[in-house]
Parts: sequence; structure tokens; C-alpha cells
Amino acid sequence: MGNALRLLYEKSLEAVVITEGGSVEPRYTTTAPRVSALARDLLNFERTSLVPEDLTQHVVSSRKAQVKWYGKLLQAWKEAKPRPKTPEEVARLIVETLSRHQKADVEGLLEFYDLPHPTIFEEISTGVPIRLPEGVKFEMHTLPVDGNKVPDGDGLYVYVNTDDPRESSNIPRAVLMAAVQRSKARAMKNYARADELRKKIIESGYRVIDFQNEEILAREYRIRLR
Repeated sequence: MGNALRLLYEKSLEAVVITEGGSVEPRYTTTAPRVSALARDLLNFERTSLVPEDLTQHVVSSRKAQVKWYGKLLQAWKEAKPRPKTPEEVARLIVETLSRHQKADVEGLLEFYDLPHPTIFEEISTGVPIRLPEGVKFEMHTLPVDGNKVPDGDGLYVYVNTDDPRESSNIPRAVLMAAVQRSKARAMKNYARADELRKKIIESGYRVIDFQNEEILAREYRIRLR
């Protein structure tokens, strides 16, 4: 039969695969509307590599980053045994799969699908305290610092990803809103508005940084070297 054909039953939102041998295998099966919405979007992403158009209004990161999320979610969905069927199970899958991404993005994705915030969200975002070496009072997980660009003065600027649990709960709402609006402005190619919002973010002590082909909202810190 050539390449496998994928059919989506709109009534039950059950995606099936018809293999070359003619057998029918279920891919996504659910009756919960909120779960079905994600299943439908993942199926569409698998076919087209496109993410929902309105998602940008709910999250901070760029469309390119969103594509990465859906790739990870699609893989996690395929590997899940059994497949998630309730809103709580789907929320847990999203949080676990995107645990290293910005909290604002994960919350926005849950909000987009009207999914609950599971208890595991706090477990993952809080984490287990790490015992620091003797004499060390504080540990900062910064984005990579290029040693060749460290100035000869008495300090330097470093940036901490706001998905760090110690940062995510302290981001000013105005900064989050500016980041979301900037992402939306860039998607609409309104670069003048995007630059205006970028300046507002910088003035608040934050930066939007391109890191590993993904836009990250980061907190700026100045470190004294002596």
C-alpha cells in the first residue's frame, strides 16, 4: 500500500494507522475533549510540522521553540504506555516532557488546552536541594559565559534562565506580559513593536537570549570579581 496512511475519525478523535499489510492499528484514543484537542494537534504536527496558530498568545517562547516542544511531546505520546486518556494524565506528560523549559511556557501550554496543573509541576519545578561544598553559600546556574569576553574590570554580567525554580516564581508579571507580546509581535512581523518590548524587558533587568536555537527569557546579574 506504500507509505502508511493516517486517518482521523472526527467523531471519536481516534487516529489509526493502516499499515502496508492492511492491518489497522490505533494511534490516539480518547474521549475527553481536552485530551482529544492535544491528540489532534499532535497528529497534525506529525503530518505538517505545524503548531497551533493561537498558541503564541499563551506562551513566551518563539514559534521555532514551540515546534521543538511538539516534537518532544509527539515522541513522548508515542512512547507512553498506556497512552494518557485523562486531562490529569496529559498534564503530567506535558510537565514531565517539558520540565527543562520555561515555567511560563509550560503553564501557558496547559492553559491553552485548559488542562489542570498537576502536583508533579511543583515537584519538578522545586526540585531537591543540592548540598553545596563547604564554604559555598550560593550556587548560580547561569547560561554559558564566554571567557574571552570577560572584561578586565572588576565585574561581569551573567544570565540565568528563568525556568530555574529560583527565578520562575519571581518574574514580574509586566516582564512576562512583555515577553509574550514581543513573541506575538515578531510572529506578526511587527519588528518595531518587538524592539520596543525588548527594551522594556532589558530595562526591567531581563533579556531575551538566543540559546541553542531557542529564545530564552533570562534574568541579568552583575557579578563582582573582586
